Amino acid sequence: TVRNIVNNASMQYNSGSTSERMTMAVVGTAFSENNAASILKVTNNASVTATAGGSTLNNANAVHVAGIVGFATNHADSEVKTVVSECVNNGNITSATGRTAAIVGAANRYTVISDCVNNGTNTNSFATSKGARLGNITCVTGGGCEIRRCVNNGDLISSTSAAAGGIVCLVSGEDCVFDQVESYGNVITDYTGYRGTFFGQCKNASVFVDCVSHGDI
Repeated sequence: TVRNIVNNASMQYNSGSTSERMTMAVVGTAFSENNAASILKVTNNASVTATAGGSTLNNANAVHVAGIVGFATNHADSEVKTVVSECVNNGNITSATGRTAAIVGAANRYTVISDCVNNGTNTNSFATSKGARLGNITCVTGGGCEIRRCVNNGDLISSTSAAAGGIVCLVSGEDCVFDQVESYGNVITDYTGYRGTFFGQCKNASVFVDCVSHGDI
Protein backbone atom coordinates (compact mmCIF):
# COMPACT_ATOMS: atom_id res chain seq x y z
CA THR A 1 0.00 0.00 0.00
CA VAL A 2 1.13 3.51 -0.88
CA ARG A 3 -1.09 5.97 0.98
CA ASN A 4 -1.38 9.70 1.76
CA ILE A 5 1.54 10.94 -0.35
CA VAL A 6 1.94 14.48 -1.73
CA ASN A 7 4.66 14.98 -4.33
CA ASN A 8 5.98 18.49 -5.06
CA ALA A 9 9.22 17.40 -6.76
CA SER A 10 9.38 17.70 -10.54
CA MET A 11 10.11 14.51 -12.47
CA GLN A 12 12.28 14.22 -15.58
CA TYR A 13 13.04 11.25 -17.86
CA ASN A 14 15.72 11.52 -20.55
CA SER A 15 17.31 8.11 -21.13
CA GLY A 16 16.77 4.37 -20.92
CA SER A 17 16.22 1.17 -22.86
CA THR A 18 14.95 1.31 -26.42
CA SER A 19 13.28 -2.11 -26.20
CA GLU A 20 12.11 -2.70 -22.61
CA ARG A 21 9.39 -1.03 -20.59
CA MET A 22 10.47 2.02 -18.62
CA THR A 23 8.16 3.84 -16.22
CA MET A 24 8.13 7.23 -14.51
CA ALA A 25 5.53 8.60 -12.09
CA VAL A 26 5.18 9.06 -8.33
CA VAL A 27 4.82 5.24 -8.33
CA GLY A 28 6.65 3.67 -11.27
CA THR A 29 4.92 0.27 -11.32
CA ALA A 30 2.09 -1.23 -9.25
CA PHE A 31 1.83 -5.05 -9.45
CA SER A 32 -0.57 -7.50 -7.79
CA GLU A 33 -0.21 -11.27 -7.49
CA ASN A 34 -1.48 -12.84 -4.27
CA ASN A 35 -2.50 -9.55 -2.66
CA ALA A 36 -3.91 -6.35 -4.08
CA ALA A 37 -1.57 -3.42 -4.60
CA SER A 38 -3.25 -0.23 -3.38
CA ILE A 39 -2.30 3.32 -4.38
CA LEU A 40 -4.52 5.53 -2.21
CA LYS A 41 -4.74 9.33 -1.84
CA VAL A 42 -1.59 10.18 -3.79
CA THR A 43 -1.35 13.75 -5.12
CA ASN A 44 1.15 15.03 -7.67
CA ASN A 45 1.56 18.82 -7.83
CA ALA A 46 4.76 18.91 -9.86
CA SER A 47 5.62 19.04 -13.54
CA VAL A 48 6.49 15.85 -15.43
CA THR A 49 8.91 16.07 -18.37
CA ALA A 50 10.08 13.20 -20.57
CA THR A 51 12.08 12.92 -23.77
CA ALA A 52 11.73 9.79 -25.90
CA GLY A 53 15.01 8.48 -24.52
CA GLY A 54 15.71 6.65 -27.76
CA SER A 55 12.55 4.50 -27.59
CA THR A 56 10.12 4.54 -30.53
CA LEU A 57 7.73 1.97 -29.00
CA ASN A 58 4.08 2.55 -28.09
CA ASN A 59 3.27 -0.97 -26.84
CA ALA A 60 3.67 -2.62 -23.42
CA ASN A 61 7.45 -2.18 -23.69
CA ALA A 62 7.22 1.55 -24.36
CA VAL A 63 8.28 4.34 -22.03
CA HIS A 64 5.27 4.93 -19.75
CA VAL A 65 4.98 8.38 -18.19
CA ALA A 66 2.24 9.53 -15.81
CA GLY A 67 1.53 11.72 -12.83
CA ILE A 68 0.53 8.99 -10.35
CA VAL A 69 1.37 5.43 -11.59
CA GLY A 70 3.45 4.57 -14.65
CA PHE A 71 2.20 0.99 -15.19
CA ALA A 72 -0.39 -1.04 -13.26
CA THR A 73 -1.14 -4.73 -13.72
CA ASN A 74 -1.41 -8.13 -12.04
CA HIS A 75 0.07 -11.59 -12.52
CA ALA A 76 -1.13 -13.37 -15.66
CA ASP A 77 -2.64 -16.20 -13.57
CA SER A 78 -4.35 -13.88 -11.09
CA GLU A 79 -7.58 -11.90 -10.90
CA VAL A 80 -6.40 -9.90 -7.89
CA LYS A 81 -6.97 -6.22 -8.62
CA THR A 82 -4.50 -3.37 -8.57
CA VAL A 83 -6.34 -0.36 -7.13
CA VAL A 84 -5.55 3.32 -7.73
CA SER A 85 -8.01 5.39 -5.71
CA GLU A 86 -8.62 9.00 -4.63
CA CYS A 87 -5.53 10.28 -6.44
CA VAL A 88 -5.09 13.74 -7.96
CA ASN A 89 -2.70 14.97 -10.63
CA ASN A 90 -2.23 18.75 -10.75
CA GLY A 91 1.06 18.71 -12.64
CA ASN A 92 1.43 19.54 -16.32
CA ILE A 93 3.03 16.78 -18.40
CA THR A 94 5.32 17.46 -21.37
CA SER A 95 6.38 14.24 -23.02
CA ALA A 96 7.83 12.74 -26.20
CA THR A 97 7.14 9.11 -25.24
CA GLY A 98 4.78 6.57 -26.79
CA ARG A 99 2.46 6.23 -23.78
CA THR A 100 1.64 9.21 -21.57
CA ALA A 101 -1.29 9.75 -19.20
CA ALA A 102 -2.04 11.93 -16.22
CA ILE A 103 -3.18 9.30 -13.68
CA VAL A 104 -2.00 5.81 -14.85
CA GLY A 105 0.26 5.37 -17.88
CA ALA A 106 -1.22 1.95 -18.71
CA ALA A 107 -4.03 0.27 -16.77
CA ASN A 108 -3.26 -3.31 -17.68
CA ARG A 109 -5.06 -6.44 -16.41
CA TYR A 110 -7.53 -5.99 -13.53
CA THR A 111 -6.60 -2.41 -12.72
CA VAL A 112 -9.22 -0.33 -10.91
CA ILE A 113 -8.98 3.47 -11.08
CA SER A 114 -11.57 5.12 -8.87
CA ASP A 115 -12.36 8.63 -7.61
CA CYS A 116 -9.29 10.15 -9.29
CA VAL A 117 -9.01 13.65 -10.79
CA ASN A 118 -6.68 15.14 -13.37
CA ASN A 119 -6.26 18.91 -13.58
CA GLY A 120 -3.01 19.00 -15.57
CA THR A 121 -2.38 19.56 -19.28
CA ASN A 122 -0.81 16.67 -21.21
CA THR A 123 1.35 17.83 -24.16
CA ASN A 124 3.05 15.21 -26.35
CA SER A 125 5.52 15.25 -29.25
CA PHE A 126 6.30 11.54 -29.84
CA ALA A 127 8.66 11.31 -32.82
CA THR A 128 6.56 8.79 -34.78
CA SER A 129 3.59 10.45 -36.45
CA LYS A 130 0.32 8.70 -35.46
CA GLY A 131 2.38 6.54 -33.09
CA ALA A 132 1.71 7.77 -29.54
CA ARG A 133 -1.19 6.60 -27.37
CA LEU A 134 -2.38 9.34 -25.03
CA GLY A 135 -5.09 9.61 -22.39
CA ASN A 136 -5.66 11.83 -19.38
CA ILE A 137 -6.83 9.13 -16.99
CA THR A 138 -4.95 6.25 -18.70
CA CYS A 139 -3.57 5.36 -22.15
CA VAL A 140 -4.92 1.83 -22.37
CA THR A 141 -7.09 -0.59 -20.40
CA GLY A 142 -6.57 -4.35 -20.21
CA GLY A 143 -9.07 -7.10 -19.43
CA GLY A 144 -11.18 -6.69 -16.31
CA CYS A 145 -10.30 -3.02 -15.77
CA GLU A 146 -12.66 -0.61 -14.05
CA ILE A 147 -12.65 3.19 -14.14
CA ARG A 148 -15.18 4.66 -11.73
CA ARG A 149 -16.08 8.21 -10.71
CA CYS A 150 -12.98 9.75 -12.29
CA VAL A 151 -12.85 13.30 -13.69
CA ASN A 152 -10.54 14.79 -16.30
CA ASN A 153 -10.33 18.59 -16.43
CA GLY A 154 -7.08 18.84 -18.41
CA ASP A 155 -6.42 19.33 -22.10
CA LEU A 156 -4.63 16.72 -24.19
CA ILE A 157 -2.40 18.13 -26.95
CA SER A 158 -0.40 16.25 -29.60
CA SER A 159 1.88 17.92 -32.13
CA THR A 160 2.58 14.66 -34.00
CA SER A 161 -0.87 13.24 -34.79
CA ALA A 162 -1.16 10.95 -31.76
CA ALA A 163 -4.06 8.62 -31.06
CA ALA A 164 -5.78 10.29 -28.12
CA GLY A 165 -8.78 10.18 -25.79
CA GLY A 166 -9.77 12.57 -23.03
CA ILE A 167 -10.21 9.66 -20.61
CA VAL A 168 -8.51 6.71 -22.36
CA CYS A 169 -6.86 6.24 -25.73
CA LEU A 170 -7.48 2.51 -26.29
CA VAL A 171 -10.06 0.29 -24.56
CA SER A 172 -8.27 -2.94 -25.40
CA GLY A 173 -9.26 -5.66 -22.92
CA GLU A 174 -12.67 -7.28 -22.61
CA ASP A 175 -15.25 -6.55 -19.91
CA CYS A 176 -13.98 -3.10 -18.95
CA VAL A 177 -16.35 -0.89 -16.97
CA PHE A 178 -16.56 2.91 -17.09
CA ASP A 179 -18.96 4.18 -14.44
CA GLN A 180 -19.73 7.86 -13.73
CA VAL A 181 -16.59 9.03 -15.53
CA GLU A 182 -16.43 12.66 -16.70
CA SER A 183 -14.17 14.46 -19.17
CA TYR A 184 -14.17 18.24 -19.66
CA GLY A 185 -10.82 18.85 -21.35
CA ASN A 186 -10.10 19.50 -25.03
CA VAL A 187 -8.37 16.92 -27.24
CA ILE A 188 -6.06 18.47 -29.83
CA THR A 189 -4.56 16.17 -32.48
CA ASP A 190 -4.85 15.94 -36.25
CA TYR A 191 -5.07 12.14 -36.29
CA THR A 192 -8.67 12.15 -37.50
CA GLY A 193 -9.20 8.38 -37.38
CA TYR A 194 -8.34 7.73 -33.75
CA ARG A 195 -9.40 10.41 -31.29
CA GLY A 196 -12.29 11.26 -29.01
CA THR A 197 -13.29 13.47 -26.11
CA PHE A 198 -13.80 10.27 -24.06
CA PHE A 199 -11.99 7.40 -25.81
CA GLY A 200 -10.02 7.13 -29.03
CA GLN A 201 -10.94 3.51 -29.83
CA CYS A 202 -12.90 0.72 -28.13
CA LYS A 203 -11.83 -2.69 -29.46
CA ASN A 204 -13.76 -5.07 -27.19
CA ALA A 205 -17.11 -5.32 -25.43
CA SER A 206 -17.16 -2.91 -22.49
CA VAL A 207 -19.74 -1.08 -20.39
CA PHE A 208 -20.22 2.70 -20.13
CA VAL A 209 -22.68 3.88 -17.46
CA ASP A 210 -23.65 7.50 -16.61
CA CYS A 211 -20.56 9.00 -18.24
CA VAL A 212 -20.10 12.63 -19.34
CA SER A 213 -18.03 13.75 -22.33
CA HIS A 214 -17.54 17.50 -22.81
CA GLY A 215 -14.69 19.50 -24.29
CA ASP A 216 -13.88 19.91 -27.97
CA ILE A 217 -11.74 18.10 -30.55
